Amino acid sequence: KKMPQAVEIEEFVLSALMTEGKAIERINLKADDFYLAKHQIIFTAIQRLQNRFSAIDMFTICEELNKMGELENIGGQYFVTCLAIKVASNVHLVSHSEIIKQKSIARKLINISGQIQDMSYDEQTDVSDVLEFFEKNIGQKEVYVLRAGHARVHALRAAAEGIRERLFPGQYGFFSDIALDDF
Repeated sequence: KKMPQAVEIEEFVLSALMTEGKAIERINLKADDFYLAKHQIIFTAIQRLQNRFSAIDMFTICEELNKMGELENIGGQYFVTCLAIKVASNVHLVSHSEIIKQKSIARKLINISGQIQDMSYDEQTDVSDVLEFFEKNIGQKEVYVLRAGHARVHALRAAAEGIRERLFPGQYGFFSDIALDDF
């Protein structure tokens, strides 16, 4: 089976971050949440620029990747340029980043469950060690992240519906073309 991944969404998120550098402040991702190594490297470059309060765009990212010695490893300026033009808007950045986070957590759960299975079959491993490994590696953090993401989606949907009703009581208007399921 193929590991959970959303490579195209990863590209959209990286593209959105290149077009609006401050957008990184709206998402909760780490480099290892990305499936492809080159996406992890590019995200790391973006984080490094953000940590130094530098401008974030395709030019500064290429320069940072060059400083890191990774520019050619990820496909060079051509790859960064192609990535930068993938998305014209970052409207769905938060929901896209949550998909990446969910895929990342799913991959971690698969890896950890495989290790737990191996440990459980090993006659020399004490069950208490397996349980300790489980508790240590499948913590409340991942569960909280997934639940918080779903709660945020429901809150945004309710807020959008409330705004629509206040602006257009009892009728559909401007927001009728917006699919609230996208929130």
